[in-house]
Amino acid sequence: MLDTPKNAETSHADGKILQSVSDGVGVITFNNPDKRNAMSLEMWEGLGHALTSLRDNPDVRVVILVGAGDKAFVSGADISQFEKTRHNAAASEEYSKRSEAQRALLASYPKPTIACIRGFCLGGGMQVAMLTDIRIASDNSQFGIPAARLGIAYGYDGLKHLVAAHHVHGHADRLDRSTEDRVGRPRAAGCGVMGRHHGDRAYHLRQRATGDQGRQDHDCRSVEG
Repeated sequence: MLDTPKNAETSHADGKILQSVSDGVGVITFNNPDKRNAMSLEMWEGLGHALTSLRDNPDVRVVILVGAGDKAFVSGADISQFEKTRHNAAASEEYSKRSEAQRALLASYPKPTIACIRGFCLGGGMQVAMLTDIRIASDNSQFGIPAARLGIAYGYDGLKHLVAAHHVHGHADRLDRSTEDRVGRPRAAGCGVMGRHHGDRAYHLRQRATGDQGRQDHDCRSVEG
């Protein structure tokens, strides 16, 4: 988790989405570490509120998205909510509509966005990451869309950036295999989920963006989508 001034934080979704600004950098933190930052519907809507606030703040030049702790960026949906939010077709459609509205904000975001990924980046986490301009992944990152195992199908809007990346890199035939199972950062880069590697530029980018000059965090590698 990035170090941010506590007095600059705004919370949404009962503190599970945190928003802060420091030196022109907006930071949104998925703050549900006990569930590996799994997303509830309230968190999706909190993400939308944070994105809107930072978008409309003239002092913010770039927005970074991070997961609390070192286990996950976002590990997908909070399945403990499924009985309430996806118990039938109508409820599932409403969930999809409300969560997609927040991702649409990110898809058309007018300011540069960076996903700083450590640990699990699954399902909705991958959807979020693929919508950002730059993705920075640590060596222990794991990527995948295991929703098929839960009998959940994603609409094309939720996957089109991933599909496009696979086609560009000539791996569309491996899309189902590479996303149902978890894959590490090197394979994610190879099949188009991540782009070009920039070595320690990620570390220096993160330092410049956060002002965290003293932190030694050399496990990050920059990958640009």
